[in-house]
Amino acid sequence: MNFNFIDKKYYQYKIVITFLVVTILLVAVLAKISYDFMYDFYLNQLTENVKQTTNLTVSKIEDEYINILQNGILTETTKEYFSDFLQSQEFDNIYSEIFLFDKNLNTIVHSDSKKLVNTKEPKLFLNETEIFELQNNSITVSLPFKGNDNNWYLWGFYRFSDDYWLAVRASAVNFESIDNLTKTILLFGLIGVMVSTLLGLWISKSITKPITKLVNFSSGIGKGNLYENPPKKMKGELKILSDALVLMRDNIANNQKEKEKILAQIAHEIRNPLGGIELLTSLIHESFDQKDKNKEYASKILNELSGLKELITSYLNYSRPTPANPEKNKIKELINEVIVFVQKEIEEKSLKVKLDLKLEEIYFDKIHLRNIFLNLLKNSIDSIDKNGEIIIESFMKGRNTIIKISDNGFGIENENLEKIFEPFFTTKNNGTGLGLASCKKFCEENSAKIFAENLTKGCSFTIIRENTNE
Repeated sequence: MNFNFIDKKYYQYKIVITFLVVTILLVAVLAKISYDFMYDFYLNQLTENVKQTTNLTVSKIEDEYINILQNGILTETTKEYFSDFLQSQEFDNIYSEIFLFDKNLNTIVHSDSKKLVNTKEPKLFLNETEIFELQNNSITVSLPFKGNDNNWYLWGFYRFSDDYWLAVRASAVNFESIDNLTKTILLFGLIGVMVSTLLGLWISKSITKPITKLVNFSSGIGKGNLYENPPKKMKGELKILSDALVLMRDNIANNQKEKEKILAQIAHEIRNPLGGIELLTSLIHESFDQKDKNKEYASKILNELSGLKELITSYLNYSRPTPANPEKNKIKELINEVIVFVQKEIEEKSLKVKLDLKLEEIYFDKIHLRNIFLNLLKNSIDSIDKNGEIIIESFMKGRNTIIKISDNGFGIENENLEKIFEPFFTTKNNGTGLGLASCKKFCEENSAKIFAENLTKGCSFTIIRENTNE
């Protein structure tokens, strides 16, 4: 599995994930603390209320009948008394039900007259341990539970004697609110997670965006683009890093200029004696008879000298500082001028040169652009067999002026696409490796870019220059 996308945005993902984890933990802790606090608070309050109301209820029972229960003797008269007592309306607003039961968990008297008495009450089995461990004349309250109607309740038990207990079932509807509170907290937590994610993305982007700009800037320097401006609005440590990269770029540019000067000086010093050698060789060549073998040797020397002079001229042209003097140029006129220089090669290979110029003008240094066209046309001609085709296009794309020169020749090896603009790199036997390097240099001096790409058959070179208010 390819994780390059994670490597490229490692710190951005790390910041977002950190925000998410912290937010989720905070929400979980907040929800737990809030639920426990509200649960304990309400349960304690409700338990006390149930105990108080149960005590109040027991206090209303006549002492005579309490003594009867404590003695374990339950007469019909006592049952009638408790039936009237428990079914009185004053308990309707306090308890959902109230009843008397014995040690066998049989209901003796119930507040609901429809309830069967002298039968086992199944609800009591869940609290059996609490019931039998309760001391006489004491009260205990159960934990909240959901009834068959999905409402919350609590049991309160009062023990009269070893044989008889009073059970009350009190409403605990606010427990539903506690559950809803937890859901509300979780809902706000979810919103918090979303806000945290957006905040994390914004913060990570605000941090990584200037870093990405600096990476692109340094990458451009590494590729030899010494004319690119540094990213703006850098602050703090990133401003220090930006200034360091600018200093590095300027030092590289100065070193490059020094090398170019040295190269130009060397080429100049070599070309001067070459001129004298060429002149003397020409005189020797003319002095020999046509049938003399030495005339042929002298001719070969002259050819080699001519190739060497051409090579030195290429070095001089590349190394000589040529500041851009941009102006508006008629693209078609400039192309026609250049075609004249390569007309012979075009005719020899029976090539077709097609123009598709949707854009008529470009703001560029005229000499630079002429040299670019000449180098690119020569490059296309060299890579095409007979009866080939070269297409030259110009058009606008957004704010960019684009000129594209395409051919249906042999194309370029994919591994060489990034190398062909490097000085002295060539795949031709007699190439200098400076033609495309000069094209790149001229483009950079005119705030333009150039790149190559392979087509289905052949390749294309594209020049892009962003339009500004010249």
